[in-house]
Amino acid sequence: MASLREMPNVMLLFVLVALIGAAGAISLAEFQASDAVTADSYADNITQNGLEGIDNSTSFLGVMGTIFAVVALIGLVVAGFVFKRSL
Repeated sequence: MASLREMPNVMLLFVLVALIGAAGAISLAEFQASDAVTADSYADNITQNGLEGIDNSTSFLGVMGTIFAVVALIGLVVAGFVFKRSL
């Protein structure tokens, strides 16, 4: 379980996953669009499946980012109430 102290590391990891996914999708799309890949070849099928996999996995990044933000806000509100009562 991540604490508020570890939240910057979690957010950095989240951004790195998004950047690596985007770079992988761009490189696969450029490779598939090049003349090196013929239609219905193994390379075409592999890159198409790779693009679908990256698209499926990165489609959840927006939802995960929203969940992380809501959890961080709830944690800050709860921490504010706890520290306010302890003073």
